[in-house]
Amino acid sequence: MKKLLSLSIALILMLFAGGCEKTPEVEHLHMSRDDVTLPVGKSVVLSVAVYPSAAAEGAYKDLEWSSTNGCATITKTERNRATIYAKFPGTATVTVTYGHLTADCGIYVEE
Repeated sequence: MKKLLSLSIALILMLFAGGCEKTPEVEHLHMSRDDVTLPVGKSVVLSVAVYPSAAAEGAYKDLEWSSTNGCATITKTERNRATIYAKFPGTATVTVTYGHLTADCGIYVEE
C-alpha cells in the first residue's frame, strides 16, 4: 500500500511538473539608441529590448535605469521605456540594468 501511494504521488508530481513551462532566462538587453545629442530643455524617449522576447514580460518590471551625470535625468514612463531630459550642458551615460546585464546610451547635452 505504501509503495502504491508513493508511486501515485510521484506520478502526480511528474505530470504537474511537465505541464509547467519555465520562463526563459534573459540573455541580452539592447538599447534603442547608441547615443543622442540634445539641446538643454529637450528630451528623448529611449527603449530597451529584452532577448529572448519570451523573457521580456517578466523582466520589464525589474529594469533599473540610471544616469552617470545630472545633466541627463530619467523618468521611467512605460515598462521598457524612459524619457531622458537634458538639464544642462554635459555628457552622461544612461544605463539600463537587469541583474548582471546592461545596455548603455551616450547622452550629449548642448547649450
